[in-house]
Amino acid sequence: MWTAYDFGLIKTPEIDGPHEAFLKQAVTYSIPLTLGCTYEWNYPEDCTIVSGQNTNSLTLNWGASDGCIHVTETDSSGCKKQYKTVFVTLKALK
Repeated sequence: MWTAYDFGLIKTPEIDGPHEAFLKQAVTYSIPLTLGCTYEWNYPEDCTIVSGQNTNSLTLNWGASDGCIHVTETDSSGCKKQYKTVFVTLKALK
């Protein structure tokens, strides 16, 4: 499967959510729910989690810098599915 992703034979699954955020803005990222799976989200240290750490949908209050959102989905047999990383840019207030 990873070879197919690397060579563009199949599209890497993506996380749904914004690519820009303001300081302290609540932002939500999600992937399709797969019953029986667990979800491990990774996000910048200066973000604070509002809800959803072990679910298919994560809401954060964005921190003071740019950063990445990543999730790994693990099924009941231990197989892992990784989604395309979202790079988030901190927007400045005008």
